Amino acid sequence: MRSKFQWAILSSPFLLFCIVVGFRRPISDDESIFIYGAQQISRGDFFMVDFWDHKGPLLYWLNVISINVPLPNFLGIAVLQGLITSFSLYYSLNRLQLAGISSRTLVMFSLTTSITLMSVILNLNSTEGWSIPFQFFCYTILLAQLLNPQSIETSARNVVLYAVALGLSLSVIVLIRINNGFGVFIATMFVIWNLRTFRRMFLIAWSFTLALVLTSTVLLYALSGNLQAIFDKYYVYNSDYSSGMSFSRRLFGFNYLVFNYIKSPIFVLVVVLLILIFSLSHLRSKKLALLGTVAVIDFFAQSLSGRGNRQYIPATIVILLIVSVYLLHLLEKNSQVLSSTIAFSLFVIYSISVLSLENLESSWHSGYKSQISDSQFVEKVSRETKSIYYYGPSPQALVRNNIKNSSQFIYIAPALSFFSRNQSELAEQLTLEVQSNRPQVILRDLNSCAFNLEICYEGNEQYLSEHKALADLRQWILNNYVLSEVNGNLELWSRRDR
Repeated sequence: MRSKFQWAILSSPFLLFCIVVGFRRPISDDESIFIYGAQQISRGDFFMVDFWDHKGPLLYWLNVISINVPLPNFLGIAVLQGLITSFSLYYSLNRLQLAGISSRTLVMFSLTTSITLMSVILNLNSTEGWSIPFQFFCYTILLAQLLNPQSIETSARNVVLYAVALGLSLSVIVLIRINNGFGVFIATMFVIWNLRTFRRMFLIAWSFTLALVLTSTVLLYALSGNLQAIFDKYYVYNSDYSSGMSFSRRLFGFNYLVFNYIKSPIFVLVVVLLILIFSLSHLRSKKLALLGTVAVIDFFAQSLSGRGNRQYIPATIVILLIVSVYLLHLLEKNSQVLSSTIAFSLFVIYSISVLSLENLESSWHSGYKSQISDSQFVEKVSRETKSIYYYGPSPQALVRNNIKNSSQFIYIAPALSFFSRNQSELAEQLTLEVQSNRPQVILRDLNSCAFNLEICYEGNEQYLSEHKALADLRQWILNNYVLSEVNGNLELWSRRDR
């Protein structure tokens, strides 16, 4: 009981941090799309039918739950994700203690984990952020099994429970973002491989759970008549998003992810782990090699899309943290007092680097202030008309006022996606929607290149010809609307016949 209370205290800092910063947290570009989708679902709209996006459906339902908690600045999102993530850390601490890891090592692990999670708080409401708790659960089970091979096989009932739990975890991740599940899938395969007496039972229970959840989701959308829309956006568009890339583009994505890692404080954690691995190289641990394999797969999975953006990094940190606790355990187990002291010092340095490199206060304050200014401007516009079309990359101002866009395309990216096989069709669909709806006003985000194709892509005749529909839309807007006001990042275009 005493240790459980201790782990509850040590797993709570991230939740408290989420609550504190949540009051003045700016909404990121991707997050604004998720919240917008949740707002439309709450109105009765259909996912991927009445608004356009290509992320997993569960992401939006998590947002539906969160935004319906009556708290300011969408604080329910921070609270829900903080709760789930802190509980996953609490489970990890308890489970690893039962597997034989000392309290001293677990205290260091919990502090390092909390600080690391704080460093990626900007990705709170993201596909990566929502995947973290379920990655923690799966990787903890793998490490606990490696430390104590009989920990799962205490009874047939226990085996089935673990199999169902791992199947549910992978299902959740797949329904959020498939790429985040590659490492979890491999880790589960390692768990199955390491079983001695109940391997077939575990495999059947795990496969049945995974198939049941995913099949039920497909049937749900099939019965509602929206399966084709889901297929076109979640499968076809995402396939283009990933497999449509050339080898050189994928190599660029991998290199860019490495570059972003080097700029991130997480890179300091990687360096610390490499130093510890070098100091333990004489042990030649197969368990460490297995965990390292999962870490490498997790990293490569994030570069598959050919982008390697910084927001993908959080999906790779959980396995690094699990590796860190195992390395600390090995140092302590082999009575390497000096190395343990050095390791503790390195983790202190890492924690300081996180807190210094991730200076959230200044960037958050300016971002939040800018969003509130845009939101107040849109609120003033909405008093006169609800017929608004947002033309840009991310609809924070609409989201903060819970305003429905005049087009299903809440952001312009799908119509600009050069890699998509149906990009021209999407651009034409967007153009027809806007022209037929004839919104009273258009809010043009100054961060969007779509309105100034010739300027943004000057000299790229092929790109301009492929975006003829958008060029026509731009000209139609110029012919039928007039720029009436500018506020911060937003331009207000009013219909000439208003």
